[in-house]
Amino acid sequence: PTQVIGYLSEPLLMPNDAEREGYVPNVVYSCGAIIHNNELIIPYAMADYSSGFASVDVNELFEKMLPAKMKEAPKAATIKPGYRILFVRDERNDQTNLAQLLIQEGYYVEVASDGVMALMEINKKTFDLIVSDMEMPNLTQFQLLEFLSERKLKTPVVFLSNSISKIPEINGLKTGAVEYIKKPVDFDNFLLRLKFLLQNK
Repeated sequence: PTQVIGYLSEPLLMPNDAEREGYVPNVVYSCGAIIHNNELIIPYAMADYSSGFASVDVNELFEKMLPAKMKEAPKAATIKPGYRILFVRDERNDQTNLAQLLIQEGYYVEVASDGVMALMEINKKTFDLIVSDMEMPNLTQFQLLEFLSERKLKTPVVFLSNSISKIPEINGLKTGAVEYIKKPVDFDNFLLRLKFLLQNK
């Protein structure tokens, strides 16, 4: 397109890592889409052995889209302040607004939809900080910390928590987390804590 007006923080269609059949394994692709009764109908194929249709409510899709101008923010992050943050959010408790806040502040932000996606991103890229929901799908906070420890990665991890109990927080701090921030998150406090951690890492 000659003009981009919005984008999603993650792909609408993603391959399943378990699908390894066919000549082009672990690939999903689409040849276009149509709108019918306010639903976006998307034909897609997996590798070279299966095809199907997916649908998504158009209004819901628009609500998830970020303004295109935010896409320019990561370029600014290489200059000021230049920090790369992996943001792991629980889709059941959407924290996209926090990721947007970080982008607006000039950080380069990658968003992972669950713990497994987070591990894939950590394997591929280097991050200065990881911000994660404590209650992640497919991965516990301790498994994430253990993964980093086994690979001798010293990336600081900040957990967002709405837990009343202090036990997970205490155990997490003992095993490597650097900070726990209670939800609902106060934006100003959130930014100040992250700035302090990044400047003193």
